[in-house]
Amino acid sequence: MPVMRYGYAYDAGDELLGVSESSMPCILKRFCKAISEKFAPECLREPTEEDMKGILAVNESRGFPGCLGSIDCQHWEWEKCHVAWAGQFMGKGKKPTIAIEAISDGELWFWHLSIGHPGSLNDLNILSNSTTIERILLGQFPPRIAHVINGKIRDLPYYLAAGIYPSWPIFVKSTKGCTERKLKNFSQEQEAVREDVERAFGALVASFHVLKSQCRMWCKAHAMDILRTCVILHNMNREARRDNYNVNLYARATSGEPFVSARQFAPDAEVNFKWENADSISPTAVLGTWGALAARRRLESDNSVAYDQLRVDLVEHINCWKFSIASAGLTL
Repeated sequence: MPVMRYGYAYDAGDELLGVSESSMPCILKRFCKAISEKFAPECLREPTEEDMKGILAVNESRGFPGCLGSIDCQHWEWEKCHVAWAGQFMGKGKKPTIAIEAISDGELWFWHLSIGHPGSLNDLNILSNSTTIERILLGQFPPRIAHVINGKIRDLPYYLAAGIYPSWPIFVKSTKGCTERKLKNFSQEQEAVREDVERAFGALVASFHVLKSQCRMWCKAHAMDILRTCVILHNMNREARRDNYNVNLYARATSGEPFVSARQFAPDAEVNFKWENADSISPTAVLGTWGALAARRRLESDNSVAYDQLRVDLVEHINCWKFSIASAGLTL
């Protein structure tokens, strides 16, 4: 733990723990593997329907109904990268790195984690290798959840993302260099809520200083175990802190203090989670129902026209939301 928590060198264990320099990496590997195998099913799981209702309520109270979190990528420098892989893992800093893609919510909990990607990939081209995006495009997650934006009913949840991400209706990006007041308000609120995932990565690195320094593992699988263990322990810490809150974030979001109260996903509201399956396919679809389902979800998820419509509705919704806050005399 001192190696992970404080980033100590392996030979520091000689005096502190009585462990030799050669034994410390072996202990670290076994510890991380044991934590990953034992706690990953619980601490790295996808959100349940109850979890999603809480995330949706918090984001609705912040002006983004139907938002399931924020997505972003980070890179961890890999000192012991093999020479044969150096070109593939070479990041923008001209050093080998391991790319990490994650989705986080307002409580800084990592709900999705995709690790081990070559550092040469950026936020855009990493999508083709992301298991999370693959499940979204196949219709396996998330379910269809009805929500209202600017008076229009939608059922496809979305994530807040940076400007490099594609213009798909599952991603909502800010508008750079805009001069219109409505667009500036929208960009300001989008960037504020999207910072959740940035803060989550910051809290992760601050808690585990091993991620501040270069990765000293020769095997990529061992490096992935360390990353996975850090995220598991981070989520455990967030859960412990959440249980000690006098009023948790979901209760605050639905009570109106200090946010605007969430109504569509309030505790007494009826939320319909419609999971995609073979029965949801149109009777006129071609044979091979799962293929038709994936094709339909893919067509819907990467539709740039639908993205433009979603952003226009969100711009209007954010401005009405800010006007209601001003009228009620509240502050953001």
